[in-house]
Amino acid sequence: MDKLDLKDYLIMVLDAIAELPPVIQEGSTIPDLIPKKVVLDILKDKKIFIDGHNESLPKTYTKIMYVEDGSVDVAELESELPDTKIIVYRQGACPPELKDIQSNPIKGY
Repeated sequence: MDKLDLKDYLIMVLDAIAELPPVIQEGSTIPDLIPKKVVLDILKDKKIFIDGHNESLPKTYTKIMYVEDGSVDVAELESELPDTKIIVYRQGACPPELKDIQSNPIKGY
């Protein structure tokens, strides 16, 4: 599943507006304008849908930081570096290492 962006939002709104039935008053052959409240409701509903979809996607990280337990405030780091995965290891232990599992695959049970 991909993240939805402004292009997807506009397509969804335009599709929803296009599906609305035409409003024609008696004695007229020209459709009336769509009421503003209807359009605003469609905009709000589609925005809520897209935000919910994007929040349900798994978070992707661009960086990994290893931190020794007790050396820094992890909550502060997470708020300042939202695109960084923070891995906390035990105080006094060796820092974890990244392994290339493509060359040495892990076998499951």
